[in-house]
Amino acid sequence: MYSSKYIIFFILAGVIFAGCDSGITGEKNENQPPKTYLTVQEINRPDDNRLSSQITISWWGDDPDGYIQGFEYAIGDTTEDNWGYTERTDSTFILPITPGQAFDDVLFKVRAVDNQGLKDPKGARVVFPIKNTPPTVQIVSTESVPDTTYSIASFGWVVSDPDGFINIDRTEIAFNDTNGTWTEIPLEENDEVFISLEIGEQSSQVYQGRSYRQTGISIEGINQNAENMFYVRTVDEAGAVSSVDTLRWFVKKQQSNILIIYDFAGAINKETIRYHKQKLAEIGLTNFDTWDISGGEFGTDGKVRLSENLPNVIDPVLQNTMVQWDHIYWISNSLNRNLTYAQEMLQQFFNAEGTLFINAPSSRISETDPLLNFLPIDSFTSYTGDDGRGDGPYIIRNSEITPVAAGSFPTLQITQSEINIYGFQVISAADALYQADIKMRTISGFEDYDAPNTIALKNPEENMIYFGIPLSNVDGYDNVTELLNQFINQELCFNGACQ
Repeated sequence: MYSSKYIIFFILAGVIFAGCDSGITGEKNENQPPKTYLTVQEINRPDDNRLSSQITISWWGDDPDGYIQGFEYAIGDTTEDNWGYTERTDSTFILPITPGQAFDDVLFKVRAVDNQGLKDPKGARVVFPIKNTPPTVQIVSTESVPDTTYSIASFGWVVSDPDGFINIDRTEIAFNDTNGTWTEIPLEENDEVFISLEIGEQSSQVYQGRSYRQTGISIEGINQNAENMFYVRTVDEAGAVSSVDTLRWFVKKQQSNILIIYDFAGAINKETIRYHKQKLAEIGLTNFDTWDISGGEFGTDGKVRLSENLPNVIDPVLQNTMVQWDHIYWISNSLNRNLTYAQEMLQQFFNAEGTLFINAPSSRISETDPLLNFLPIDSFTSYTGDDGRGDGPYIIRNSEITPVAAGSFPTLQITQSEINIYGFQVISAADALYQADIKMRTISGFEDYDAPNTIALKNPEENMIYFGIPLSNVDGYDNVTELLNQFINQELCFNGACQ
């Protein structure tokens, strides 16, 4: 009984071992290529309804014995060197249009690649009937020149293309003559372009961006003391040219290293200007440039908006404009006008060792006013008593304006009573130059007021003097000419004699 069981066991074992020794038979299956499909197989459209050159295309693939690793695609030219690779199943393309053509039929082909690197030998293809849409260009007025400039001018513009920004080939500018040479300006990474020009006698140098980068581009044809026309256009990859946008402005030639700024609310006071020019002539200064930045609208904060007669872009355009002069004589009738922007405007001017004289009424402004970051004033006197009496300051006619340091400057005399001239306390490092006998106005009359009454100062850097009463109103002793000679020539070196 047991012997027959052993016989069966050995027979089965022999069969099993014999089977293992025989191996796997048959032919190995070769890797099968994948297949590729496009979402859109065919497009038929008339010319007036062709597609934009910016197209979103989608596809997929299928592999019978593996999986899809990625895809290769080609546009137009399908020779092997022109295929790109992606693992995406869709993408947006700017299809190229033959230069000079408004319409084109562009082949797009895609082929799947499986996990063993085998490519679909046939792939999928579709022809896109596309049309080119010309680009556009628009000058940005807030970044471009005002009506008149000196030797620094800026221009900003926006380029656009319905077929996508990538379809823009270049943007070009010209001055005064579009039949001559157009100058290409490098495109930024976005659609905005901003340039500045330093205008010279023969040629102008181009700087790009807010960082004032040198470009090495030189432009001819801009005329000084004359009107000029700026032209800008954009060209796309197909060679289509936008309409031309234009801007006209006047270039004023710089005559001097001294600039007089007129900064008045309302119309300019010609009598005041005549007085200052006469006094400057009496101290030997007759050659200067002038810039009228009067007028303008006040904002809700009580400050005038930057004058429309100045470049809108302070940094770098206005800064690089002001540094063209060595000395500035600034006349205004309010501290709430463009002096508000002086610290930023004159940054490079002071870095280049420029000097500044300011004559503007010393009106009380908030201790948080940004102007106090420029004028070295610690605080203004309130001219209100502890009991609440008082209605501001008053300087009586014929009273004297005296130098803080006896004998340093001439004593002056008020020629007409002044209201709302506020005395102030200078910061510790600044020099108080003049003080006034400022009364407090009350219902019953005027009272002495024991408080800081400085009305003129020199900053710690000794490159700026501020005088807080109109000069024409302190000439009772007919000695403003003497004062100006000391301020302008001896202290601030307008005539160059102290250098």
